[in-house]
Amino acid sequence: MIAAPAITDAHLNSIDWSLKTFMPTFDMKFFTSLSILVFAVGGCEKISPYVNEMKDPEKGFSKGMITLAIMVGVCAILGTISLGMMFDSNNVPKDLMTNGHKLIFVIVSILIIVPALGIKDVDALVKWLVKLNAVCMPLRYLWVFVAYIALKKAGEKFKSEYYFVKNRTLGIVIGAWCFAFTAFACIGGMYSTDTFQLAVNIITPFVLLGLGFIMPYFARKNNTQ
Repeated sequence: MIAAPAITDAHLNSIDWSLKTFMPTFDMKFFTSLSILVFAVGGCEKISPYVNEMKDPEKGFSKGMITLAIMVGVCAILGTISLGMMFDSNNVPKDLMTNGHKLIFVIVSILIIVPALGIKDVDALVKWLVKLNAVCMPLRYLWVFVAYIALKKAGEKFKSEYYFVKNRTLGIVIGAWCFAFTAFACIGGMYSTDTFQLAVNIITPFVLLGLGFIMPYFARKNNTQ
């Protein structure tokens, strides 16, 4: 965002820095896009198995997670501003349909041929795939919150050097809130005015859940041969 304008002669769009351009409109579209926020920090849970290997997990892990969230936020803001400098979202030129969009269309057509047949416009297809991913990926976190609530209910049965919150009741309440918010965000993200997209948004998580039950069976069967 900073270096490219300095070393090239590329034309950049002027950005309206007034407060109104940065304030979201709290409408139906906003609340059905909350899953994107959950999706943005997706992957941070991969760090959890290494918590007890830290020198001071009680303080270090919390600081690490806060730092991670700040980094994601900063990168998302800078990325959004840089895109705004390059492209006018209200007037996307036709030349963006150049080889990059065609390549994306070929890839998604091969990987997801049925949805591709139902969505003819490439831009709409790419936007829908991003939103579908932002729905399916955070849905798996529901299992994490269920497991966390179960661990809190188990009390002192399982020992750990790190506790998000030591109070059992507070931990259950926080876990339940995280579960409810994530479920709300993902279910809201499924909404679409397009009937085809709405249907696939609802069906896809169940298909992936079914694969989650089936694939371990095939893995065990293959290992026994």
